Amino acid sequence: MNTIQKNNRNKIYIYNDLGCSDVNILQQFIIKNFINNSNITVSEINSDQIKQGALDESVLAFFMPGGQANDYFKNLWGDG
Repeated sequence: MNTIQKNNRNKIYIYNDLGCSDVNILQQFIIKNFINNSNITVSEINSDQIKQGALDESVLAFFMPGGQANDYFKNLWGDG
């Protein structure tokens, strides 16, 4: 059993919200090159989901692609 299965971390999130560049290329790169375990899901996540606690112990990785820092700051300030 590998470390990913042992820790029950099976989610990869890519931040996609106001100010983000296109995440499609990043998403395809992750799926093509790093996902060799069918139990792992790759999904987009936004600032509201983060504020609601979606980044929990089941998350293996979180990617925040390039974009407008001011928008990130505005959306994630405080609870995010």
